[in-house]
Amino acid sequence: METTGPEIQLRIEGGGTLRVSLGDGTVIGIEEVPPSAALSTCSALNAVGESFEKVENHRAAARVYEAGARISQVSGNRFIRAQMLNNQGLALKRDGDLKAALTLYESAAALLKEPEQSVQGEMQRTQLLAVTLLNSATLHLSQGEPEKAEQCARWGLELVEYREDEVARSVAQQCRNLLANLGV
Repeated sequence: METTGPEIQLRIEGGGTLRVSLGDGTVIGIEEVPPSAALSTCSALNAVGESFEKVENHRAAARVYEAGARISQVSGNRFIRAQMLNNQGLALKRDGDLKAALTLYESAAALLKEPEQSVQGEMQRTQLLAVTLLNSATLHLSQGEPEKAEQCARWGLELVEYREDEVARSVAQQCRNLLANLGV
């Protein structure tokens, strides 16, 4: 398989080279990423995906995030996988593929259902889950599913309502706004 057009190459420590098409976001070489390099590779792919989003090539960004989600599986880090699924979902939402985006958000939420043992890990999990639920709620609302939107928004709000960090406050307010728009 070849990339289309110009490409960037990411050298993987202890592995091969990832090749990313600058035309359509196709990523080649995923199978060469060893577990020890999975997190740093996902971070690099996240930056590439964000670059595609800045130029509004959301479909290419979604392909790059999808590659990151596949690579994240070998890392064993569910937070990275959930983040890559969220990013892919957002890119697909922006590209107009709402059904696929919602499926990705649901997969990310499923990854984040089980609590963490450490306080820091649990804070990270609940924040990421709340963002995922907010994303799901907005898509459910846009697809004419107010009951599902309300359920997601309420759950997301419960997770972060009493937290004081900036992201949690923002997510909580957006959940409240969505619930207010639903009249609940």
